[in-house]
Amino acid sequence: MKHLKWLLLSGMLLMLSCNSDDSTTDEETDNKLIGTWELLRHENIDGGSANESPAGESPITITFSPDNNYTGSTQNNEFDGEFENDEQSIILTKFVTTAVSETEWGTTFYNALGESTQENNLNIVLQYAISSDSLFLKYNETRRMLLIQK
Repeated sequence: MKHLKWLLLSGMLLMLSCNSDDSTTDEETDNKLIGTWELLRHENIDGGSANESPAGESPITITFSPDNNYTGSTQNNEFDGEFENDEQSIILTKFVTTAVSETEWGTTFYNALGESTQENNLNIVLQYAISSDSLFLKYNETRRMLLIQK
């Protein structure tokens, strides 16, 4: 009986200490998005022309929080809201912004978000990919934004 108890205890410890699941979980995927990102440029997906962030202007940033809220700013305005995401899309389900006169760079950013707005529910849907410290946000069939993690 004593040997049986040790055998069961050893088996349970072995089962608890071994985890063969090395796959990436949704939580790990979500964690890559969490943090502050700075917009570097708008670019053609096929590698053509790009609009770079102007020198001397405050960067456009967006911060995604673990509680599915985000905040951000342009040169002249601030924005915030709520988001959802899966492996391919970020959905800005709520988007609130101030409305002070915007720079050309800020207007380009807001226009990109406008191109991704769904007419039926006004959600902003962006296809995304993360590679190393780069976040790519696709806002139409040919254009995307490149952001880097700060």
